[in-house]
Amino acid sequence: MLFVGGVGFVTFDMLYCQDDDTAALFLAVIQDHGFGGNRNRFGWGGILERLARECDGLPKWLLVGENTDPWAEPWAAPWRDPRGCRDAGAETDSDDEHCSIPRRFYKQFTDID
Repeated sequence: MLFVGGVGFVTFDMLYCQDDDTAALFLAVIQDHGFGGNRNRFGWGGILERLARECDGLPKWLLVGENTDPWAEPWAAPWRDPRGCRDAGAETDSDDEHCSIPRRFYKQFTDID
């Protein structure tokens, strides 16, 4: 697990959008709130989703905070992309005193076989 206290978009680009042998991203935790606010949303239609699609870096799994819109399903606007994320039907336990925001898992899905 990697936690970076920096600009998420720049970090994602540097780690996963370069032409090198970096391993593919397995899981991304996205939540639209931050330390004083983010420049753009991490959820649906935001810069992070655009970066992931443009550099073919969609993670296999997303863990999405309750206050965040998950990335688009296959063929959904605005991307019209056969790749997307669908609800995996699993939710985290929000009873923890340190983490009261429930999160849901979404899995990468493609309509192309």
